[in-house]
Amino acid sequence: MKTNYFYAVVFGIMVLTNTSRSQNILFDGEFSQTTQIIAFDTLTPLLNTWTYRVNEYNGAEATPSVVDGVAKIQIPNPGYDYPDVQLTQVGFPLNQRHVYQLSFDVKADSDRYVRIFLGEEGGSATNLIGYDKFWYDVTTGWQTISLEFITTSVFELHKLGFELGGNGITTYFDNVILQDLGPVPPEKVVIAGTFQSAMGCETDWDANCEITELTFDSSTDLYSGTFEIPEGNHRYKVAVGGSWDINYGENGFFGGADIYLCLPAGPEEVSFTYDPVTHLVTTSPMTSGFSPDCLPIVVLSGSFQEELGCSSDWMSDCSNTALTYNT
Repeated sequence: MKTNYFYAVVFGIMVLTNTSRSQNILFDGEFSQTTQIIAFDTLTPLLNTWTYRVNEYNGAEATPSVVDGVAKIQIPNPGYDYPDVQLTQVGFPLNQRHVYQLSFDVKADSDRYVRIFLGEEGGSATNLIGYDKFWYDVTTGWQTISLEFITTSVFELHKLGFELGGNGITTYFDNVILQDLGPVPPEKVVIAGTFQSAMGCETDWDANCEITELTFDSSTDLYSGTFEIPEGNHRYKVAVGGSWDINYGENGFFGGADIYLCLPAGPEEVSFTYDPVTHLVTTSPMTSGFSPDCLPIVVLSGSFQEELGCSSDWMSDCSNTALTYNT
């Protein structure tokens, strides 16, 4: 793929190419400074260096080299699984909730699959690029693969790994570029619940009502808003994107249970804060959650109620058979 960049310079887009390369947060993605790819065989990983890893327990072997500015990974013994042979780099920085673009040129001596891991070195197996984007079909001709992902988590040490095990076909890499495209654009986040119509929304549980929409703070990466909530035993959830397709309830669970908010003594200003990473929402000065101050009426209804003084049987609102909450 080096020839392609030569023609790019001839046709006058050298400035664009240089700009793209200067934004690369990986070390030597062009393999122009790397003369050898070092075996990863120490407890402490080499930082900002191209290395290779093999799982010797599965008999894996690899012979990497850099030829004319291209990484060439020969695999005499591929082991059994993709992670058994890897081309890796560790040590590059990532920012929380930023959008990143990873692109690379790749080909192989015959058709094969390559798997990509981008996440924590030596810890969590979370693949930040997503498990819908980590398989790629590689052919005998050069192709540029490009993907975008959001850093939902960041770690002390980050690792990029091209996983080649389980298949002994020689594979080539060039122009590996990782760019930070900036913070994730704020999404519409609405507190939707039983108090919205009283606040001026068209209905309760309106996922698109701007009156109860939260504001994103780029300095904290949190959404927040303060609203006057009417008296009552309320329930709410967090709706993202103006619809119920993405919503979070109690304990930050996707599609989870309603969150309770008790205001027993008249309307109050309540501040809501939503964390888009944990999906947890907190409130102050009133804390969300179950409260004995705002209990629903629980009635035992049945064929015995009339004998207990109710006007008829099967009454759902007869206080004579109401249960008492006991702490």
